[in-house]
Amino acid sequence: MMLSTFKTIVVGVDFSNYSKIVVRQAAQLAEKFETKLIFVHSIKNISLMTGEVPLDLENDFIRPLSKEVISFYKLKKIAPNSTVIVSVGRASDTIITAAKEAEAPLIVVGHKGATATALGHFFLGSTAEQLALHSPFPVWIHRGNTAKVPNKVLLPCDFSDRTTKSVQTVKGLNDFNGAQYEFLHIAQEPSPIVGGQRWKKAVKAFRKNETVYRKKFQALYPDIPLKCVSGDPAQLIVKESKKFDLVAMAPNNREGLFSTFGSVTAKVVRSGEIPVLISH
Repeated sequence: MMLSTFKTIVVGVDFSNYSKIVVRQAAQLAEKFETKLIFVHSIKNISLMTGEVPLDLENDFIRPLSKEVISFYKLKKIAPNSTVIVSVGRASDTIITAAKEAEAPLIVVGHKGATATALGHFFLGSTAEQLALHSPFPVWIHRGNTAKVPNKVLLPCDFSDRTTKSVQTVKGLNDFNGAQYEFLHIAQEPSPIVGGQRWKKAVKAFRKNETVYRKKFQALYPDIPLKCVSGDPAQLIVKESKKFDLVAMAPNNREGLFSTFGSVTAKVVRSGEIPVLISH
């Protein structure tokens, strides 16, 4: 077992079949990197009245659901020292609240995709995307049907501090004990504009800046391979990710490769089949 800069893994659970895979993934990470585990289940809509008889939130809902979480996910076997939190409210809010009270947290949730059942509403995208947008902590959005500690990590790269943050976050998991990394830079040249000379000058300036930024960036990470391509960022990231176990990226900016969460990172989460680690 190896220590990481994360001390707690906060896991969102919803009793869906897919969430069992997410729990196994979180348990593997927690065991390898000696972190605490907190499982959070959210009750979105609840009525505390049955006819004229008021219900007790703690005894009638929270305690029974906590026991059900332990039983459903077999936590006594796979995570015997974990903590279970059942709260009322929107899932993303309750998970962030739990993370704020934890030491050095990493949030882990799942995203099953469009084929998920109504029972798996927690993993249909809204919670994962809300966390990716608003969580002040790193978020591991699990994809695919396997659970394992990654050996190959793809780092979409725009030569900015955001990429540096992604590197720091993923290496915070103790560098995955010698995992292989690769940067993927996707160039998007200026679109053709009226006036051929103006467009040529814009392209020339763009390519010059790309070269300068690339050299400076490579000097910071000389041991990590850098692959440069041109085209649609989301499509190319998803295509390249098929060779890897994890994509680590930082969407919270308003310019460059990740202009909005919905335009690139959400497409990668929705279309890809491997986990995505979101940095903030």
